[in-house]
Amino acid sequence: MKYEISNGTILIDIEDYGFIDQWDWKINHRGYPVTIHGNIKLHMLLCPNNEAVHHIDNDKLNNKRSNLVGLTNSEHASLHAKHRWKNYEYPGATFNNSKNPEKKCWQCVIYYNGWTKRLGLFEDPISSSIVYKLVRGEIDGI
Repeated sequence: MKYEISNGTILIDIEDYGFIDQWDWKINHRGYPVTIHGNIKLHMLLCPNNEAVHHIDNDKLNNKRSNLVGLTNSEHASLHAKHRWKNYEYPGATFNNSKNPEKKCWQCVIYYNGWTKRLGLFEDPISSSIVYKLVRGEIDGI
């Protein structure tokens, strides 16, 4: 069902209406429905006891339980890293689309055994990908 909140419309299961209607909601700056006063994300309330919750269709406003899956932080980071990289021929290169135009650049991030390491910011995806491959051991030293 569609559920109107202060600055938009979200999708929820009708069974969750009574549960979520006890709070006031807004869509935050990252596109997630959150409580107005506590900034608690709706999908985390609907799937408690998980480190992370993934929206299967990548729509942050679709909070139907059939669209949510609980994951570890490592699984979630890995899933999103693969999703971002599939559009580029340069593995490890993701575009840092900052609101600050001076900070728009390519970044190199690696995920391994549950931790995230930011390897640097680059002017182009090729440089970012080379660093990623060096760290992964896919290229011998230059």
